[in-house]
Amino acid sequence: MNNDFESVLSALLTSLSSVGGFNTVSRRLVIWTDPDLAQPALFVRNAGPTDDYQDKTIFARTALDVEVWIYCKADPLPALAPDITFNGLVKAVRDKISKADSPTGKFTIGGLVNWCRIQGKSDSDPGDTDGQCKLVMTLKIILP
Repeated sequence: MNNDFESVLSALLTSLSSVGGFNTVSRRLVIWTDPDLAQPALFVRNAGPTDDYQDKTIFARTALDVEVWIYCKADPLPALAPDITFNGLVKAVRDKISKADSPTGKFTIGGLVNWCRIQGKSDSDPGDTDGQCKLVMTLKIILP
């Protein structure tokens, strides 16, 4: 069982930051109202592990829940949808997570984990009311 959460989180941040387009990439979440935050911004936040003993053995299957936060200022032209640029950034991150990097057809963060996948509903705001696009996406990482 791999309990080295730090190496997994660090590798995930490196992998997701490779899609480009972000001025800030960090593991330390900063709120979008911070005047010093350079946007677009991408954050990877550890939401904690879950241990599952489904097979009644002494070994647990450990999963790590991770939040990916993406911020981007809304497109300023009133004739355009506010989240055009934002949607491109979200798509790039989703494509990275959805792309298999192993013979099993799963995203394994370079073979470090059994599987990293998007799980559940993402909370998203297109920025039409306040000029700030925001997304929180939950990832489930199944550790070896």
